[in-house]
Amino acid sequence: MPYGIPGSAILPPPISSAPLAPMNPQRNIVRIGEQCFWSTQAYADTTALADRNDRIFTTPRGQVGQGFGASLTISETNLKEGGRIPSQYAFDVEGISCQPFYTDNYVMTRVDLQNIQNYGVLAWDFTQTVIEVAPINLIGAGGGTFGTTADTAGRVGGQGGSIAALNNGAGQLWVYRRHPVMLPSNSTFAMLLQYGSGATAVDGGAGNSTLAVRVGLLGRFQTAIATG
Repeated sequence: MPYGIPGSAILPPPISSAPLAPMNPQRNIVRIGEQCFWSTQAYADTTALADRNDRIFTTPRGQVGQGFGASLTISETNLKEGGRIPSQYAFDVEGISCQPFYTDNYVMTRVDLQNIQNYGVLAWDFTQTVIEVAPINLIGAGGGTFGTTADTAGRVGGQGGSIAALNNGAGQLWVYRRHPVMLPSNSTFAMLLQYGSGATAVDGGAGNSTLAVRVGLLGRFQTAIATG
């Protein structure tokens, strides 16, 4: 039968097995994307690091903690809630970065960098379960200054002669190639910065700087957006 002529339907009758449009509108829309969460631990000059364990991802933005004497800002963390994945939100961690630096932007000394790399270990802390990830030497920052040197007759950063700007940036991120770490909605978590007995106290360089270690979690998020 031809369709579209007077007395006939414009479209053919629906097939009985074809799905019908839902009568009720969706109440949630799931949005998927990629994001990074980061958290920072601070160590004042001369702080002893040997056999130390520090929990990070526990202090949200706007609160004081993790070695800082003032409220954490966006450069220290982007967490809105410490130690918990919000409701209507889930996160799969596919990579981890670790960046040591001085908070006053002085050149980091070789002693402080190698102290973190050689004696530091990063671990997951799931309340009663601790899972070591890797030594920090294997967890790069994914970018930043590395191996830059300069010779100067003047005083730079309180020192004369040769200076070196060293960072963890040359190393690639720690990547979970096959099995991302899943952080479901409302789950609690933290990470541990652990140091062996051979770690020395923070040197701080010529400026007696505060050493900071910023850890980033890179991955995929899913969030449910209510529509009605």
